[in-house]
Amino acid sequence: MPRRAVAAAIQEAEGDPQRLLRWGIALAMPLLFALALPASAPTGAPLPDLTTLSLLANAAFGVLGLAIFVIGWLGVGGERPLGATLLASLGLPMGLLSLCGFALRGALPTALHGNPAVWADWYWWLAHAVLPLALGGAVLVPRQAVATRALRRRMFQSSWGAALALVAGLALMPTAAEDVPVGPHAQPWLIIMLNVAAFALCLARRGRSVQGLALVAAAGLATLSELCTVCAHLQLAGPVYAVLALTVVLLTVHQGSFERPWRALLRSHREVVARKAAVQAALGSMPDAMLAVDRERRVSVINPACCRLLAVDAATMLGADPEPLMRPVWGEHADALFRDIDAVLAGREPPDDAERVVRVSVGGGDVMLEHRLAPAVDAKGGITGAVLLLRDVSEHWGLRERLEAADDHVRTLLDSSLDPVLLVNPAGIIVDLNPAVVRLTGRDRDSLLGRDSAEVFGDPDGVRIALRSALACGSVQSVARELARADGEHGEALCHIAPCSDARGEVKGAFVVIRSTAAADPAAGAASCDALTMLPNRRLFRDRLEEAIARSRRSGQSGAVLFLDLDDFKDVNDALGHGAGDELLKVVARRLCACLRGSDILARIGGDEFALLAEHLADPEDARMLAERLLAAVREPVQVAGAELAVTCSVGGSVFPFDLGGADALLRNADTAMFRAKEAGKNNSQFFSYDMSRSVRRRVEIRTHLRNAIRHDELSVVYQPRMVMEGNELAGAEALLRWNSAELGPVGPQEFIPVAEEAGLIVPIGEWVLREACAQAVRWRLASRRDVSVAVNISARQFRDTDIVKTVMDVLAETGLPSRLLELELTESVLMCDTARAVDTLQRLNAIGVRVALDDFGTGYSSLSYLKRFPLDCLKVDRSFVADITGEAHDEAIVRTIVALAHGLGMRVVAEGVETEEQLAMLRRLHCDEVQGYLLGRPAPPEHLLARLQDENAADHRRERQAWDAQPS
Repeated sequence: MPRRAVAAAIQEAEGDPQRLLRWGIALAMPLLFALALPASAPTGAPLPDLTTLSLLANAAFGVLGLAIFVIGWLGVGGERPLGATLLASLGLPMGLLSLCGFALRGALPTALHGNPAVWADWYWWLAHAVLPLALGGAVLVPRQAVATRALRRRMFQSSWGAALALVAGLALMPTAAEDVPVGPHAQPWLIIMLNVAAFALCLARRGRSVQGLALVAAAGLATLSELCTVCAHLQLAGPVYAVLALTVVLLTVHQGSFERPWRALLRSHREVVARKAAVQAALGSMPDAMLAVDRERRVSVINPACCRLLAVDAATMLGADPEPLMRPVWGEHADALFRDIDAVLAGREPPDDAERVVRVSVGGGDVMLEHRLAPAVDAKGGITGAVLLLRDVSEHWGLRERLEAADDHVRTLLDSSLDPVLLVNPAGIIVDLNPAVVRLTGRDRDSLLGRDSAEVFGDPDGVRIALRSALACGSVQSVARELARADGEHGEALCHIAPCSDARGEVKGAFVVIRSTAAADPAAGAASCDALTMLPNRRLFRDRLEEAIARSRRSGQSGAVLFLDLDDFKDVNDALGHGAGDELLKVVARRLCACLRGSDILARIGGDEFALLAEHLADPEDARMLAERLLAAVREPVQVAGAELAVTCSVGGSVFPFDLGGADALLRNADTAMFRAKEAGKNNSQFFSYDMSRSVRRRVEIRTHLRNAIRHDELSVVYQPRMVMEGNELAGAEALLRWNSAELGPVGPQEFIPVAEEAGLIVPIGEWVLREACAQAVRWRLASRRDVSVAVNISARQFRDTDIVKTVMDVLAETGLPSRLLELELTESVLMCDTARAVDTLQRLNAIGVRVALDDFGTGYSSLSYLKRFPLDCLKVDRSFVADITGEAHDEAIVRTIVALAHGLGMRVVAEGVETEEQLAMLRRLHCDEVQGYLLGRPAPPEHLLARLQDENAADHRRERQAWDAQPS
């Protein structure tokens, strides 16, 4: 059989075990047929001699064994499967033993050897014993085990040693007949048992070794071969089966030694090609020029940007020394450049004072080039070359020259100004001044540079406040302050502070123009503090935060901004008055101050909001610990206006410099995190992440567009049908709200309904849904002449904050819908907010004939006491119990209990989320009253439900006509 056909058959059998079984039966048929025939020789008779065909088959056995060894020895790849290597290493002794037996039996005459037949049996027996041992050892090797070059060398050396030992044994064997031991054919079942054991082991571990099914096939063929030797009719088939077994082993070793390593090499080659292509693409897209040289200083890589910059051809540069081609371009700087390249190649750093920006001549013009040198290293850290990066900075250099010229121009203007002018940085430090300042203050220039500009005045704090205010607002601030001269004299001066910004609009400092005046403003600093708590206000806090951010960027130390908002502070003002609220704010301010470190700053931002600035944090986690201390301090009971209050707060934080941006961005981030803490249940802390920012923006967009959704006719109601179990008739439908925004597109109810609840929009939206659903039920009733009930969900805010009974009565009167056809769905949490009020409302709804269903039963409180108190008409089983009702015994038991409980209390049971026929059949067996879900119909426009009603009416009419026609006349 050709090698490819055998390999294909084995590969197909590995994917189809039944195919392997059919192959085994086909190969075993001759043996089974022979065993079924009567024996032609008496029991215990000696086995007949092998024929010439048997000798040739055993010679082939030996040749195949040597071929297995040679294939394994000459295989490719650094690492190969250990199992295949083990088979290959045992191929040499197996082949030599078989060939020695062949030589003794068929090639050596009796004259040269006393009793060769018995020794031939021994060699053949040993050769056939090596095969099951090799197969068993190979199948025991784990799939992931590999043989390295060193391990393969030791294994093949051991094979050679075994081969030499066999040759020596052949040369030293006794020749006299009486010295030869009895041949192994006297006990053939020993090798048969060895092959059966190897076959069973291969069969058991076929999935845990490389090509396990191929090893099973080889072991099976070897077992058939040995079984044939004890059957008089199939002795000639035994060597053939053995040759087939070795052929399978040969293919297995070939695949492990050549095919698999070659495929791995091809994959590696393709990966290298792909990586090389990616590197070439990256080099081609680099805006900067790049040139790499090897250890011999020959160009190994050059990108297109470098070719364009230096006006050279890549083919000319590659493999050549770059010095002759680059020296005309580099000019006088060439010696220094190539000296630095040689230093990098030698493992030395180039001099620190090496000129990084040089003027070179390219294309007849001068270009300013910035260059950087770096060593190229291999995986072991050895230097393989040097990389030169070049960037054209001509434009930047020209801008720098223009800026220097502009600076000289400003310098001239300052010096020629008659008014004293100071140039200060954002921290208020004097970085420059004109001669008029020296004349006014009586101090020399050097003593003023680097000092706080506020020290020039008699009231430094007031000047600092004015400076920070000007920098924060971005507008000119004018303050009157006392000027302190070096001779001790004082005079009044009017300071105009004008912020100066860079091209990106970032404030970099301010000009302070000083003019003589007698005016003063004693209240200039009053705007920096909160009058109630005496804490810094938002403006001053923002100034301090800007300064902290600048310090953090210079030092690398982290800091945090914490935004703190009192929970439900409005309730305190409403219940106890604004005086009590002010007193509470003072107490909270004192408690927060007690939690601060010496360098922390606490400010009142406005209303019941505070902000805290913490610098010099050793770890960002320290900000979380500080937030927990603030929460614990506020949580303590407070005595205000004769009442003890339990106050909590929500804290949001933003850590810099990890959260990028200026003061406004950090404040906004902390505010966003604080709102997330509110959403998480209040009385907790949250820290900003960019996912929060996206979430908040999305909620703001939804809130903005939702306000106009009703007016723009963007809201719609779809209806999901409900079916009565008895008769499979349509019982009604549940009204579900949908929103298709003109700007945002379709927005899911799970996304916009919480926003509507939070913004107070759920009340008008809920009334609109109620009115629309009732009007649609009336239209269905008129069109189909059937009573169709409609279920409407009522939100917690709608139930709590409005007179829902009056709203329902008004809608029923307006639409003309009978009250018995309206069902309101409430969740357990809605009813548990105020149980006394809930009972009264439900009783009033019951009195006017409106039914009430308890939605999502089993997922909330599920208290039996309130089921007894509340006048409910229906329980709706949550979809989470229905989903696994056919596979989970617990869910089935829960639904059975809910149905029994509801029926015992006189309520109907509706199951939600029915999606399969099996779920429907199970709910029918549990005596559920009504069902709804995708199996019965998805939420759809009202026209679809009307068409369904009309179809049911037509079906009812046909059944009545058929029943009438069937009556005897």
